[in-house]
Amino acid sequence: MKKFLTSLLVLSSLSIQTTLAADVAIGNFLYREVIDPLDDSNRSFIATSAVEGTGGLVWKCGIEGVSVFVYHPDEGYEKGEEYSITYRFDKRETEQMGGWHTGSSNTALFMDSSYINVFTVEALLSKQLVMRPNKPGIGLNVLTFKLDGLISALNELSCIDF
Repeated sequence: MKKFLTSLLVLSSLSIQTTLAADVAIGNFLYREVIDPLDDSNRSFIATSAVEGTGGLVWKCGIEGVSVFVYHPDEGYEKGEEYSITYRFDKRETEQMGGWHTGSSNTALFMDSSYINVFTVEALLSKQLVMRPNKPGIGLNVLTFKLDGLISALNELSCIDF
């Protein structure tokens, strides 16, 4: 978890310099308050690490509201490309969601903002999420996330309006 959080901090610091507070553990999530010292904008986030391997699932505040992304440092994604992700909450039917993009990082895939609310509601009703980014050559590499504490963790983010 420490390696994952360190990687997230590096990722979040690529775009702005921030003032950081201490981490707060909430179930399987870590909450970190992040306030930009130049404009006082909220860049706080919650994150959970994959059960096995490296990777994480993040809800992060930004200028345009909340973003959701999958951080996967062992993979390299082509910048500027769009990807799809196959996922499954608990034992429900498998779904595929397109429109994931790399942004400025080649180790993270960002969800299209039009899916965030529906995805978050599904996550709130679930205990586990299994995801597979669909990328040529990725094989059967899946990320499994335990979602215990998500409700409380999301309540810490002021950019979420549920």
